Amino acid sequence: MFVKSLVLAVGCSALMFGCAGQPDETQEIVDNLAEAGFPADDIMVVDGKVYVGRDAEVSLAASREMLARDHSTEEQYHTTNLISSAVTKICINGSTFTGNFSTALDLAIQNYDELPLSFAMARTPSTGCSFTINAVIQPGVVGGSAGFPSGGLPYGTINIGGGLSSYSVDVIEHVITHEIGHTIGLRHTDYYNRSISCGSGGNEGDAGVGAIHIPGTPTTATVGGSLMNSCFRSVETGEFTSGDLSALTYLYAALPPRPDKGPWYNPARSGNGLDIQHLASDQIHVTWYTYTAAGVPIWYQAYLVAEAGEWRGDLLQTSWTGSSATFSVVGTLRITYSSGLWRFYWKLGSLSGNEPIQFLAFGGGSTVMNLNGLWYNGAEPGWGGSFNTQGNTHVLNLTVYQGSNPVWLQGVVNSASTSLVFPMTYVTGTNLCPGCTGPTSTSGTAAGTFTVNGSAGTPGGMAASSAVSFPGGTWNRPSFTLNRLTGP
Repeated sequence: MFVKSLVLAVGCSALMFGCAGQPDETQEIVDNLAEAGFPADDIMVVDGKVYVGRDAEVSLAASREMLARDHSTEEQYHTTNLISSAVTKICINGSTFTGNFSTALDLAIQNYDELPLSFAMARTPSTGCSFTINAVIQPGVVGGSAGFPSGGLPYGTINIGGGLSSYSVDVIEHVITHEIGHTIGLRHTDYYNRSISCGSGGNEGDAGVGAIHIPGTPTTATVGGSLMNSCFRSVETGEFTSGDLSALTYLYAALPPRPDKGPWYNPARSGNGLDIQHLASDQIHVTWYTYTAAGVPIWYQAYLVAEAGEWRGDLLQTSWTGSSATFSVVGTLRITYSSGLWRFYWKLGSLSGNEPIQFLAFGGGSTVMNLNGLWYNGAEPGWGGSFNTQGNTHVLNLTVYQGSNPVWLQGVVNSASTSLVFPMTYVTGTNLCPGCTGPTSTSGTAAGTFTVNGSAGTPGGMAASSAVSFPGGTWNRPSFTLNRLTGP
């Protein structure tokens, strides 16, 4: 970042792009950036380091990561390189900062740390640091420089010009906050036309990589409209704009609490509910066991991703072809947590609704065989079941098909044996379908058996057989292997 009035005058000895004799690694970075679409006049090599946007250093790893992605572009912008969710605390070593520089560094760190982001930020010395950035004073420079993340980690250095000593604490805070923004992947807001904030200059380049529009932020840059503009003014406040806050929230919002694995339901509408399984720290799988308007059991599934304050994803319905399943998007599903309460939001076609949910506890004590998780038949992908084990009580929700339509059945066994025979029940529901109102009830019909032969502990596979029949269909599989997909 540079002050608007600053004019750069460097010759071939200092600005090495296009000059002979560059080291192989430096040349590869330059070549990668050129291939990624950065204009030649925006790539600078100074003292063996490669910069774009005049203040963002690009490492070899970061340049390679830019080539590994394919993204559409527009504005506010981030690079293809972001920090991973494993980085939970960024510390900044500003041991050489004194006076106004030290005060400004504290304020810049506070700008980030007071936001509900996926990472905390602190000045060293501090405990629990996932990564430490070194803050360095560069004598005689008015502005600053940093670099982009690589390997999921922030860039390791921010350089702050000592020539800023003639500016206010707010301006120095602005520059430091800006350079920290680069280390976590933010690009210049006016990257496509530097003259917006600098008075002159062109496009820093995108070409489909390295400058990705952040949803919810402006699509045009204005003077003073973002702390991430290329150049700064003497009247900067050092604070984020609303667009900056939207960008940071979108990229790094703190993950919402993750609901426990297992069965969830609304006690006021008992008879249907959810099975939740963990896929990753920011991904869960949800199976929704509910009913059609006619009371026929039907199941949907969703893969939810953690976003700002909620879990969100498409709602999917499967259809059976006779040997495999096809999927179609039929709506959306969200799960939120607020003030100690979980809530389930759904949209299905033209219908939508929400209701409170809570974890369903049905057993306890020691467990001989833990079947918790999703299971499937690898020879026939598209059907299977969710097992929930609490103590030695096992509940199976079998997800199969009634012709081509998804249908579920339930079986419960209380046994310490590793060989289990589930008596299956075909459950119908009154006023329990999405959008239905009125008094609710369920009715069960015996529907055959489902047998598994596992092992003590947490088996990864089991011999199984299905002898299940229900109104409108059967699901008979005399012998197959049931494989664990998730859990325990």
